[in-house]
Amino acid sequence: MLLTITYAGQNTTELGYLLHKNPYRPQMFELSHGKAYVFYPEISEERTTAALLLDIDPIDLVLRIINMLPIKPLTRSFILQTNALIWG
Repeated sequence: MLLTITYAGQNTTELGYLLHKNPYRPQMFELSHGKAYVFYPEISEERTTAALLLDIDPIDLVLRIINMLPIKPLTRSFILQTNALIWG
């Protein structure tokens, strides 16, 4: 996913100050499900664009969400109770 913010007007390089990111240095951050990249594809006095690129692993994201669901303990408990009723 790519998110861009463009500011056109006076002193557009101040966008880096507002976002707390150096516009002349691309940055990468590790996330729990992938990586995030912050960079500025366009820098001038008249127009500056900041970009956030998210590189997310969708399979890892889904597996982590499934592992957080409370369905598994309920399912195991239900199976144990059912087996106890059937087999005594």
